[in-house]
Amino acid sequence: MKKWIILFLSATLMLSACGKSEEKASLEKSVDKLEKENKSLKAQKKKLTKQKDDLKDQQDKLQKALMDALAAGEAMLKPGVKGREVHGAIIDELRIEGFADGFGHHAGHGLGLSHPEAPYFVPNSDEELRMGDVVTLEPGSYSVDKGYGARIEHNYLITEYGYEQLSHHLLPFA
Repeated sequence: MKKWIILFLSATLMLSACGKSEEKASLEKSVDKLEKENKSLKAQKKKLTKQKDDLKDQQDKLQKALMDALAAGEAMLKPGVKGREVHGAIIDELRIEGFADGFGHHAGHGLGLSHPEAPYFVPNSDEELRMGDVVTLEPGSYSVDKGYGARIEHNYLITEYGYEQLSHHLLPFA
């Protein structure tokens, strides 16, 4: 009986040891898998952080381009200026900044009882600004491929020698 108990205990210990070895191997495998997943997640995080930084840089460039385009349009706001000249000033500035390809809409228009109204700031417009016109400038640029786009806007009253800005909201993106 003693021999049998010793054999049983010995077999039990051996099975336990085997079980622990298998368990240890399984744990080591799990740890290796988690370490690989962690490296993969770190690489993904690094890539996403770079994409976010690149997008922020692009956003900053776009914001500057739109603000410069708005200023170029404002410089044209006075009686006698044709709509196409205002449009040209805005798109020329966007071209300088590298955002003209994404500018596929009007540069602004008149405001009144209907929406929109003349004068229209488009490439072929012969409509002239007149004292008393209320207009909006709306430079914008969009890139679906690059994942960004924006349009900014302010409203103006055309005066005898230029304009009076009617809207005073902040335009910065972030």
